[in-house]
Amino acid sequence: MAIPTIEVKIGKNKAVNPLTSGFIESVELREGLRSLDSLTVRMAFKRTPDVESTMKGYAAIGEEFEITMKGDSGERKVKGDIVEVRHSIVGDGDHILVLEGLESLHRVKQAHAGKAYTGSASALVEAVGKDAGLTVQAEGTAGTGGDFPALNQRVSSLFKRFADENNYFVRIEPGESTKVAFGRMNNSTGNVALNLDECSEIHIGYSLEGLVTKVSAKGYDEVTAKWVEGSATTSALKLISGGTGGAALAKKAFGELEMFIDNAPYAASSDLKALAEGRLQGLGERFLNGHLRCLGRPDAAAGAMLKLSGTKTLGWPFAAEFLIGETIHSAGGGEDYMTTIRFFSDSLPS
Repeated sequence: MAIPTIEVKIGKNKAVNPLTSGFIESVELREGLRSLDSLTVRMAFKRTPDVESTMKGYAAIGEEFEITMKGDSGERKVKGDIVEVRHSIVGDGDHILVLEGLESLHRVKQAHAGKAYTGSASALVEAVGKDAGLTVQAEGTAGTGGDFPALNQRVSSLFKRFADENNYFVRIEPGESTKVAFGRMNNSTGNVALNLDECSEIHIGYSLEGLVTKVSAKGYDEVTAKWVEGSATTSALKLISGGTGGAALAKKAFGELEMFIDNAPYAASSDLKALAEGRLQGLGERFLNGHLRCLGRPDAAAGAMLKLSGTKTLGWPFAAEFLIGETIHSAGGGEDYMTTIRFFSDSLPS
């Protein structure tokens, strides 16, 4: 088995391996479904004139970064921008340089959509993205949608709203800077197969706190002057790990736990049902949470399905399928390239 590696390229500098560079102390790449992907690189330079130009070359605020991860599971690149630079010296120590980066989606954080759009959530995301200079690959959402005034709202806020309502993800496509994916969680980046023997540690816990068993949404149709409703129950849950759902366990223990969404911005029952299903699924996925740590896995990305296979002495509840919510790819501090995977599910393993 080849030793996995991670390389860092900052601005116009050559790509370097932090473990052999001689000046990169650590690198950490975080990828999450509910937040912008971020990069932190810590460097240490001797306080001598001959290395000052090298240090200045890496203090590349506003420049692009590229992270290349390689291993038996493949190769993957992540791009973004350096948005913050910090310098520090303590006593007679080295010149410490810390770089903070964000994925390219941050560029549209300050862009605003300034007109009304019509259509389903996926159609709206495609249209808003196009006006912001992005190419959006949007998976279809349920319902027909309607008129949506987007006056003076941030593009990123619109993306997040539509994603939350449908329990979808929004993220820059791997290795790209202007291509955005909008779709269901478990359709985002394929599967990550991992044997439990490869994990240096793994933790799983589950809780009934905050779960609901039914979501009802109500919207007003101004054309017919009537209230329209849509709802979702536990039968709509995906049961990601194949066993009993957390919502079903909560219903058995506490009875019906219903959430109401009043004055929803939709007037079609199909849209209201889709809204209710998305909210129910999102809450249901709070049931089971876990994390593991293993040697670097370039293919591990937020939104992918994690398939853990067991051993003779290590099976349930670890050997099952889960959804990856966040990954941390790191190297340095005396450690090789390692990956931390945080995952979740709406159900117990079967």
